[in-house]
Amino acid sequence: MLALGHYFRNGGDEAKALAVYERALAQSPTDPATEASLQFLVAVLLPTVRGYTPQALTQAIEHYSAVLALRPDWDNARYNRGTAYLGRALLSLDERDDLDAAVTDLSAVIERQPQRVDPLLNRGIAYYQRNGEGDQTAAIADFSQAITLQPDNYQGYFHRALAAIRMGEAATWQTDLARVHELRPDYTAADNALCWGYGTAGDAATALPYCDAAVAADPSGASYDSRAITLGQLGRHAEAAADLRAYLAWVDATYPLLYAKYRGPQVESWIEMLDTNENPFTPAVLDALRKG
Repeated sequence: MLALGHYFRNGGDEAKALAVYERALAQSPTDPATEASLQFLVAVLLPTVRGYTPQALTQAIEHYSAVLALRPDWDNARYNRGTAYLGRALLSLDERDDLDAAVTDLSAVIERQPQRVDPLLNRGIAYYQRNGEGDQTAAIADFSQAITLQPDNYQGYFHRALAAIRMGEAATWQTDLARVHELRPDYTAADNALCWGYGTAGDAATALPYCDAAVAADPSGASYDSRAITLGQLGRHAEAAADLRAYLAWVDATYPLLYAKYRGPQVESWIEMLDTNENPFTPAVLDALRKG
């Protein structure tokens, strides 16, 4: 059955592969190496086949934990569990415990494999998202080390820029995002980051072209809140309100259970103010948004 699962997976039929691996695992293999392999394979395929949902990630975490109970030195299982914790955190309202667990797993991998870039990037993202005391400094350190190891990897620069925006380090995030544009001219998330960085810094005139570019590249609604912040500061209140309504429609369609996490109630209050021709984006609001 293990061989049959490999056959389906190698042929691109991951759903059939997962079904075979789960059936084999249900037979309670007595060989620890076989069980560990099956647990790992099931964990890898669960989110791919059933979607990156909190439920699928929870199941994957359980399978990775079973692997590590059998093979505590399997760094790939520990790394994957760390990224699964991180993924579940990003899809949850209460994320702190998962972010702590992600940092713990990824730190263990980094300690054993200090030249490996992917755990550095993901631990940096976990620090950034946790956003507690010292976390942004730790995130920047991880992204900087990733850049040292892979100077042409745009992800290190991009994520370091996001942390630098939160830290108010304008020279760093502007330089890093310029580097992202050099390495990946098609990476439109950099335009949204520039829109957010300049907009929350109160430099709306500089922000606007980047905001427009981000929205043009992704009209789904994900970038509309950034542009609304800039439009509001420029006195274009009706346009800002329209952008925020488009943003809330995107949240409702994409992450309906995370409405509060995506600032839904706050955005509603901004729309009310904009509808009365009032700019809600005061320096204090901008500073709070920048700091996350």
